[in-house]
Amino acid sequence: MQQAQLFGPHDVRLVDVPPPECGPDDVIVQVQASGICGTDLGFVRSGGLDGPTASPIALGHEFAGILHAVGTNVRDLPLGARVVVNPISGFNYIGNGGPEGAFAPLVAVRNIQAEPTVYPLPANVPIEHAALVEPLAVAFHAVRQGSVTSASRVVVFGAGPIGLGTVVALVHRGAQNIIVVDPSRQRLDIARRLGAHEVCAPDASDLWDVVRARHGEALFYGMAMPGTDVFLDCSGVGAVVQSVIAQARPGARLVLVGVCKGDVPLDLRIVLAKELQLVGSMGYPEGFGEVIDFLAHTAVDVSALISHRFPLSRFAEALETASNPAIAAKVLVLPGT
Repeated sequence: MQQAQLFGPHDVRLVDVPPPECGPDDVIVQVQASGICGTDLGFVRSGGLDGPTASPIALGHEFAGILHAVGTNVRDLPLGARVVVNPISGFNYIGNGGPEGAFAPLVAVRNIQAEPTVYPLPANVPIEHAALVEPLAVAFHAVRQGSVTSASRVVVFGAGPIGLGTVVALVHRGAQNIIVVDPSRQRLDIARRLGAHEVCAPDASDLWDVVRARHGEALFYGMAMPGTDVFLDCSGVGAVVQSVIAQARPGARLVLVGVCKGDVPLDLRIVLAKELQLVGSMGYPEGFGEVIDFLAHTAVDVSALISHRFPLSRFAEALETASNPAIAAKVLVLPGT
């Protein structure tokens, strides 16, 4: 079978590998849909998890599929069951430095009895929506880190797949005052479809006027600041973090979700004087079950997150598309097509 592997910076190849074998504590998943993550794009740029590696690595960690084989020690997971996989559970590290990657027809998931790893899907959750569980779990955790309530006034910077996922999570929390900021008109249109109440480009001369008009004002030493309660930075742009700290009202919370590529100077005197809360958000220490239950009961059309679909044979084109924020949101690879 073919598997997408990374050999160095911008050197991704479809390589012929033997199909995985199923051990007694393992399952083999026939991949139906696998999403391209911003992390994957970062790996491609750097040539590895943190720069070039001595040997190629398999890519792909956001996936759902059908159980193709089940180990003799595995219980309550029948052949043919539709499932989604937590790729880092059970020390698998699928698509994150381990030998398995989900840009392939088959993936071995090892040691699944050790901790929750493989989740059966409710019948009404489409397999493509299930491939969104991993990024949505990241987004739901970010919103949880922001202590968002239905009364919170929220600004999301960055409307990539995670930023759009936070809009879904915010709507799920009942937030009634969501602003999304992104340079891509297409992504802003998707944000509106998902439930954002206002959208704006970051280079708009009246960006902070728009925020103040929507969220009201609060004074800081006589200066009018936006009344926003929570900022979610999903952009990973240092200048955004600096601007938020300068503009945030006293007591506001900034959740750092996007990964900044380099040092970002911060005026900690302002953080101190305003009593700002800076909170990191990484991954999904909880949440797969929550997101699956959400997908089974939500009225939100999460298919709006999916902008493109490609067969595995067109993986290079899929990567190129996912790298273009002007046209892409979540790009799915469908190995069976």
